[in-house]
Amino acid sequence: MAVAPLRPAADAALDLLHRGRLRLLQSRRGARASLDSLLLADFALTHLPLRTRDLLDLACGGGVVGLVLALERVRLRVVGVDVDDEAILLARRNAVLNGVADRVTAVVGDAARPQTLPFAAGAFDCVVSNPPFHDLGGRLSPHTARALAHHELTLDLVGVVAAAAHLLRPRGRIALIHRADRMPAALAALHAARFTPRAIRPVHTIAAEPARRVLLFAERGYRGASHLLPPLVVHGADRKSYTDEARRIVDGAPLPSLR
Repeated sequence: MAVAPLRPAADAALDLLHRGRLRLLQSRRGARASLDSLLLADFALTHLPLRTRDLLDLACGGGVVGLVLALERVRLRVVGVDVDDEAILLARRNAVLNGVADRVTAVVGDAARPQTLPFAAGAFDCVVSNPPFHDLGGRLSPHTARALAHHELTLDLVGVVAAAAHLLRPRGRIALIHRADRMPAALAALHAARFTPRAIRPVHTIAAEPARRVLLFAERGYRGASHLLPPLVVHGADRKSYTDEARRIVDGAPLPSLR
């Protein structure tokens, strides 16, 4: 099958992440990859068993989380799902652009209705998601793609967890990033679907302020202990310089334990 030329469309730009090792076509009008996606990918790499083979990225956007994971885990197969067909086209092109199209694909689908997705129940070892963070009380972007990515128009936190419960194998895992002030709702949704958090990590913009994000890694049917990990601090007191750990994540340096 012929592949379309890998150049930005009229409304897309080619961005370089991880010091140029990750090439990403992104819409100028739609949602763009953020630090949250890189934090989630790094967190998942830290906690996913090396035997993980089939991974689903819900609300994948342009596919950056799955790409980071696939580039680091060479035997991992990744499928992205998003309701935005333009984002899925970019995700597919990004897989080709980064040389992983044999293991990374993306499909248009509504994760809020997981039974309608083209996968069998229990098809995946792990689900990752950087889902829409905001309820419908805030100001919506006039751009549909950005509104879908940022607000719970079609997919909310409960829907993400319910989709994961349907599509994961027994003892399947889920890795999420969300707003720290919504952690009680996230924990309630996980508990209702019989997920137990194995690791919880708060993310702070600077050390002196409350957490802005929380990273969660949970396993379905797990009966062991939950661990509240040391915080991840992104910036120094100047709000510009990265901490050593955040710089490693932004630069895409490999985790020592995985190489």
